[in-house]
Amino acid sequence: MTQNALALQAFQAGARAFFLKSDANKMLSAAVESLIVHKPFYAGAFSSKLKGVANGKGDPNHLLSPREKTIVKLGAEGYSNKGVSAILNLSTKTTEMHRAAAMRKFNINSTADLVRYAVRAKLVEA
Repeated sequence: MTQNALALQAFQAGARAFFLKSDANKMLSAAVESLIVHKPFYAGAFSSKLKGVANGKGDPNHLLSPREKTIVKLGAEGYSNKGVSAILNLSTKTTEMHRAAAMRKFNINSTADLVRYAVRAKLVEA
């Protein structure tokens, strides 16, 4: 799982501060000071994206590759892996791999949950 995906999962679980363990010596006191005044603290390469999501401005879909977004969208529209593969001229295994990667990034365990995610993320209309 990527650092971006982990950071997003932490945020969605209620974390108010997030930084890499390797940055702890530099960031810990700044994070504590920020939390004392009830402000979230996010640092690292992913911080600007995560801050945007935390403020309701960012796009949580930034964690998905363009191909994963397309495959999730088509799947949510009702196409099977085989149908998506035919549309995108991919092997079924490649389509399955991309769909599984998207599900892993958001800790989704079923196709129904993936469809719900696609609707909520506005990849498709309800």
